[in-house]
Amino acid sequence: MTERYAIYLTAPADSSLALFGAAWLGRDVASGAQVERLAVEGIDAVTQVRITGSPRRYGLHATLKPPFVLAQNMERAALEDTVLELSQSVAPFEAPALRLKDLDGFLALVLDAPCDAMVALAERCVTELDAFRAPPPKEELARRRASELSERQDELLERWGYPYVMEESRFHITLTQRLDADMRQTVMAALEPRVLSLCGSPWSVGDISLLLQPSPDHDFAEVRRFRLEG
Repeated sequence: MTERYAIYLTAPADSSLALFGAAWLGRDVASGAQVERLAVEGIDAVTQVRITGSPRRYGLHATLKPPFVLAQNMERAALEDTVLELSQSVAPFEAPALRLKDLDGFLALVLDAPCDAMVALAERCVTELDAFRAPPPKEELARRRASELSERQDELLERWGYPYVMEESRFHITLTQRLDADMRQTVMAALEPRVLSLCGSPWSVGDISLLLQPSPDHDFAEVRRFRLEG
């Protein structure tokens, strides 16, 4: 596996959401820098590091186009140019309020109501940037199929390299990896007061981000933000 790219929705660096995410995960996705962990009552430091291992690797984000290896005949500069063109054709929009939810065993911030503009943005990122995606290796396809995909999810995996896109995609900002029931209850109770100020009000979506993972041993970090200017 070589370097991977992804198109994510990431919070502006000085926003309350970005500051919370960096402190909770221990890493700022914009700069890639390590950040002092947020002390959360009811969760010891060792546990916090353990339950945020996977989301820390990707940084605080919502996925628009899942991670992909660049196709052999493509270059990063061309990818950036195409993302720029896309961003210039999409108007900024208001998204519904966030809320904390247990999402199939992991905790995440999700939208409190449907958002057609968010769905359309994600679908455009998946389809219009797909020429830059190298086909996943057979081993990756087999690994994903081992999770008992539905017939439709398998079709999406074949077509777009990932099973949870298009109508199978669910907007979420991951805060933990998958937890057992007792730990989910403990972490939910600890996080709810911490995220209360981030929830309850609509919020503006004004840009999208290109992220890079240089190798499997490295974390994803932003390489460029693109303003929505349609």
